[in-house]
Amino acid sequence: MRVQTRPEFVLTAADAIGYVFCLKNGGFDEELIPNKVYPRLPDYEDVGEGWTRIIDEKGEDMIYKSDLFVAVELPETAKENVRHFCIAA
Repeated sequence: MRVQTRPEFVLTAADAIGYVFCLKNGGFDEELIPNKVYPRLPDYEDVGEGWTRIIDEKGEDMIYKSDLFVAVELPETAKENVRHFCIAA
């Protein structure tokens, strides 16, 4: 399941609070690439447990089931690269 973020809460990769590694795309072939790192965005109050908010391949602020991802720590240079490629998309 993929949920659109409410317009008043839309963020960009520059707002990332962490990063997640995509384990599988869950059938979202155009939106998620397995084995790729995505910026994780802060949740807003309406998002329940079991959901992860990211900037996907379409450059959209979207919410996906958390079982598609695992949180990862990145060196600062890698964080800059991930943010850059998401902003450029």
